[in-house]
Amino acid sequence: MSREGGPASMAPESEARLRSHIAAILDVAAVPSDVRNDVAEELYGHLVERVRSHLVAGIGEAAAVDRAIADLGGVDMLGRDFGRTYHSRLWASTVGILLPAVAPRDGRPAAVGWLRFTLGVVVVLSVVGLAVMLPQATPVRGLATLAVDAVAIWAMALAFLALERGQRWALWYALAISVELLLWGIGTVLAAAPGSASIPLGAILAGLVLFEVFVDRYRLRAFIADSRPVGRAMTAVLALSILLPVAVPPALAALPDPSQAGAADLTLTVSMRCDRGTQLFSDTSRTNVSRVQLIAEMTWRRADILPEGVAGLFHPTDYGDSAGFRLLDADPTALLPAWLLVTGDVPVIDVATGETAGWFGSTAPSVGLLPNTIGSFTIGIGLSAIRAGHTIRAAWVLSPTADVGAPWPRIKIAYAHLDRFLLEGTVGCGQTVTAHQVPIPAPAPPQSLTDPFGIGYP
Repeated sequence: MSREGGPASMAPESEARLRSHIAAILDVAAVPSDVRNDVAEELYGHLVERVRSHLVAGIGEAAAVDRAIADLGGVDMLGRDFGRTYHSRLWASTVGILLPAVAPRDGRPAAVGWLRFTLGVVVVLSVVGLAVMLPQATPVRGLATLAVDAVAIWAMALAFLALERGQRWALWYALAISVELLLWGIGTVLAAAPGSASIPLGAILAGLVLFEVFVDRYRLRAFIADSRPVGRAMTAVLALSILLPVAVPPALAALPDPSQAGAADLTLTVSMRCDRGTQLFSDTSRTNVSRVQLIAEMTWRRADILPEGVAGLFHPTDYGDSAGFRLLDADPTALLPAWLLVTGDVPVIDVATGETAGWFGSTAPSVGLLPNTIGSFTIGIGLSAIRAGHTIRAAWVLSPTADVGAPWPRIKIAYAHLDRFLLEGTVGCGQTVTAHQVPIPAPAPPQSLTDPFGIGYP
């Protein structure tokens, strides 16, 4: 008799009955298909041993098979019991390898305590960072960051416990985290703006810990001497838990979040009407003056899903987007442009409902993305007013300071959506254009004495 094939004289019908009973047990136990054959062979070997013992006692083969199956147990009860045992064994073969149930060692090196302290600090900072970031993150970015950081926190917490138990993998894991912390601190110092000071406390801690590890290296080698290897697959998982939290955030920042609207989801139409007529300047009405009406219509095909994260449901931002204009034909030698805004109180409205969607003279976080505009004449648009299929309209009315000989201007209008994209369109009298996406400009330099009003001459 062999373990794999059973007694040499076992009939095919008997073998089929044993394997059928095992298959039924594994179905109830929900054993994964990739390991099912190995587990089935193990159970089959046990049944064959039982059959053999009954055959030795002088029982016929059919009765021996019946007794072996009865000894093993019924399908439902045994399947449930085996499922619990199997999945407990699965846990032991993964986490159990990383964190074996052995008693803490006496006389551990001092470096172990420092490494555990470093891991504890990083775990706490990671949890605090997640708690701050997640409520404000957009859905896809938030879920991806949570998944990556959760694996990293899980691995660091296991390493924190495993270090106390003399595990080699935990020592190397803690060393990698310390090196990563040191490099991050050095990079922060090197990237600091000129004239600014940065004290990387984490890097200082990591440097001290690595020095202590070097001093205690021989005792550490003896401390982990009895540690079991964790295998290549688990090593790869641990390596990814270190690398992904570093690589994923920049990748998420560079890639569009599919839950958020993009530039292709917004159509910005800009039109400009020029005529002559009566216009109110402060408290004085003037007739037969040049007038320009600049109209911007923003039509959204798709709106953002939780653009400010879950936190935005409870504390929404009043203004999220900004729009403004720039006179392209202003005289760069004049203190003020030839054309001034004389009416800025035309409501910013949702065309379909007539509801107010924004306000003139307001600024939103996105205003920093606009190119130089006449700052006091920008508008802010509330994120709650942006809805799929709706159009938001804003209008400005301008007249020249001195009407004699004042040429009609060309005007560039810009629209910034949060910190994500910028659209621009340039119009002249009687024209209607569709704005196009442009690169987000670098932050504008401080205003100088030659541009005291933030007009932004060309």
